[in-house]
Amino acid sequence: MKITFITTSLGVFGSIRELLENANRLVDYGHDVIIHSDLKKYPFTNWLNCKAKLKQLGRIAKTDALIMMDTPFNYHMDHFSKCNAKFKTIVMMGFESDFMLKLGNNLYNYSSHDTEKNLLKILNDYEICADSNYQLSHLKKLGVKTGVAIGGINLSMFRDQQIRRTIHIGYSGDTRKRKGTETIINALNELSYKNRSYYGQGNQDYLITFLNKCDLFIDNHMQGGWINPVLEAMACNCVTICRDIPALSEFANDKTSIVLKNPNQKDFIEAIENIINDKYKKAEIRENAKQQIKQFDYKIVSKNFEKYLFKKI
Repeated sequence: MKITFITTSLGVFGSIRELLENANRLVDYGHDVIIHSDLKKYPFTNWLNCKAKLKQLGRIAKTDALIMMDTPFNYHMDHFSKCNAKFKTIVMMGFESDFMLKLGNNLYNYSSHDTEKNLLKILNDYEICADSNYQLSHLKKLGVKTGVAIGGINLSMFRDQQIRRTIHIGYSGDTRKRKGTETIINALNELSYKNRSYYGQGNQDYLITFLNKCDLFIDNHMQGGWINPVLEAMACNCVTICRDIPALSEFANDKTSIVLKNPNQKDFIEAIENIINDKYKKAEIRENAKQQIKQFDYKIVSKNFEKYLFKKI
């Protein structure tokens, strides 16, 4: 197959990890994969390998499958509509559960009314993929035609290195409001345990080593589509403490993690103090998490995506 992706960015973001992980495997399976992006420079090149061809977004040649990643801005929608493809889909990422009620009311903080109209057209005219099965399930309830989820974890990369865990508590340090990091930092300031964030470090070897040195990993995403940091921490054998949100429901539950409902600073402190010295509970959580996340290995997810595209063309 000839498979073409359109994306607004190729920066160091979770959505781009999903794109590249799937694109790389599709290339490995023998497909001709091209990624069209607005960017002339590619920040991810020091972060992840890319086996697909990269092109500046412009006229898109005839292709078997055309896949738009995330937000349908006018410029991208124009190329999406004009391209001659046997099958077209968009991969939606990170929307909130009541997003249909927000259409026309600035669903995405940075989108225009035209972008909302484009999204409505896509939801009506095309079959929709997403980065999580939770999103697909929600779309089905709304009567939207759905495809497959492409979010996963690279278990060849993120794995237990069985090194000494010298950091009691790790967290991402990302300061964007929806990440909820301020609450984590305030909680950790009340505790004496050694903690550290990896924010600003794009190097994957550093990240994997960092996670392998952490005993606990704390995440406070308030919304999202596919929460990579939690899944990556689980794969590196960290015990995770996280917020109860739909985007985490496929892999973070009371057996595989410590899940908190609408946590505040006090809740995080209590959860950390209850688990940090309980080696038996941590061992149980780690084993459950290890088994749970196997189904999300990109070796499985990308093969499922390939089968889906074959059926559609």
